[in-house]
Amino acid sequence: MKSVKKLHWNVKLNQNLEKNMQLHIINVIRIDGGDVFSHMKGGLKPKGYWTYEKCKELALSCETKMDFIKSKGWGYNTALANGWLDDICSHFKRVGNYKKRCIYSYEFKNNIVYVGLTYNFEGRWVKRMNDKNDIIKIYIDKTGEIPIRKKLTEYIDIDKATIMEGNILRKYVDDGWVALNRNKTGSIGGNVIKWRYDVCKKEALKYSTLMEFRSINNNCLSAIYKNKWDNELLSHLKHKKKPTGYWNKERCYEVSLLCKGRKDFYEKYQSAYASSLLNSWLDDFFIK
Repeated sequence: MKSVKKLHWNVKLNQNLEKNMQLHIINVIRIDGGDVFSHMKGGLKPKGYWTYEKCKELALSCETKMDFIKSKGWGYNTALANGWLDDICSHFKRVGNYKKRCIYSYEFKNNIVYVGLTYNFEGRWVKRMNDKNDIIKIYIDKTGEIPIRKKLTEYIDIDKATIMEGNILRKYVDDGWVALNRNKTGSIGGNVIKWRYDVCKKEALKYSTLMEFRSINNNCLSAIYKNKWDNELLSHLKHKKKPTGYWNKERCYEVSLLCKGRKDFYEKYQSAYASSLLNSWLDDFFIK
């Protein structure tokens, strides 16, 4: 076993060395003779190509700083090195990051609303429209309605945005709106979930049984198990044990219909999942 691991490490090390050597050679050629790549489609530009005007032209074709960074060529690196970014990037749309989010809403007819957080207001809409499993996409396809999209705040610190999101959603509900939100507020746009220990502790104290907690806020419960806080935060919950044989194929199938896939099934209904696994029912419930 040790020899196999050592061989794998050596192969990986050699691959990294080879990759670094290739990059070094390219940089040397680029500096001393960039025209070597001039015949290649999408290749490196010749030395001196990225003038101020060329960098500005590329920047104007981008909407955000991230688009500029990801664009082909060395335009961004050259502009950064020469201190041109402030001059050529002033038109960029402002977006957030992993520490800042804006709060937004989608308002439909008949007082239907969705409230969320995101670091890219326009980008989040595009992503939703390309995801057939997204709740907003599903609702639009079902009703044919296009919502009024509102950016309710600027990009603010995550902690503040999380609290404000909950307050804004409650205000909508108090005013007679029906929320489309699947998750409780506190889910940070961009797939980062803000479940700190203190937040999980406060949430766990709202429930008296594990089943109740799992059915209402499984995201928080999953975070507790993932961080191994269950002994501290779940000790007050009553666990109603099902009688032997309770999880037959029919009951397992019924709860499997409430899940997105096998992983979701396991996280929400572990006993039912275990019974299904032992009895080889999973393939009947979920197509591979």
